[in-house]
Amino acid sequence: MGIPISRNLLEKIFSRDKPGDAFKYIVTLTKELKDSGRTPIIVLDELQKIKDIKINGYLLYELFNLFISLTKENHSAHVFAITSDSLFIEKVFRETKLYGRARYFLVDDFDYKTTEGFLRKHGFSSEEIELTRKYFGGKPVFLIEAINNRENLKEFCESQLSLRKRQIKEIIKERDFKILREFKDKEEIIIEELDEEIENLVENNVLFFDPVRGVLKPQSRLDLLAIREIVS
Repeated sequence: MGIPISRNLLEKIFSRDKPGDAFKYIVTLTKELKDSGRTPIIVLDELQKIKDIKINGYLLYELFNLFISLTKENHSAHVFAITSDSLFIEKVFRETKLYGRARYFLVDDFDYKTTEGFLRKHGFSSEEIELTRKYFGGKPVFLIEAINNRENLKEFCESQLSLRKRQIKEIIKERDFKILREFKDKEEIIIEELDEEIENLVENNVLFFDPVRGVLKPQSRLDLLAIREIVS
């Protein structure tokens, strides 16, 4: 369910070059819901899409000030801000001073037990499970594709690795990304700071950066295998 709002109020809000009216409406609405015994939960997905929008300053910062007001000051709502952009998360935590005001939840791949149980429910044998995990780890989207291609599973796995290798080579072209060599015998590394090379690979979904742990790793098991074949 979304936030109910009349057409007249919506037109009034967006006829002005400031988000204040919309924010005031949300504050009032959440307070009314809280007073009635219901605590609203606000979910905003892919917030990085608005990171460069300016309305009397960056809209993103105004939004997070609103979130802090709703959750930490008024206690009138729970807010979940979701993004697949790990660089964006790092930037938000650093520039909006969220430390101590927000919690970071990593929605990661399935662990071994969950992956095994999921594939067994779809009739996979132990050999098929190990083959799937070798190439795809516990990434749900690839597990579903493996299920859909079970009849020619080995060929499917090999074709996906070949495709990912070509994609990564196209991203790095002739440049020497030294950081990729670190994954020749490691699955993840700890870094002190982000440089242009790392940011490029993260933005292109080759690597993933965990801003809380300071850990850098390939986006998926498939990426790890592709990187190792490229740098070997």
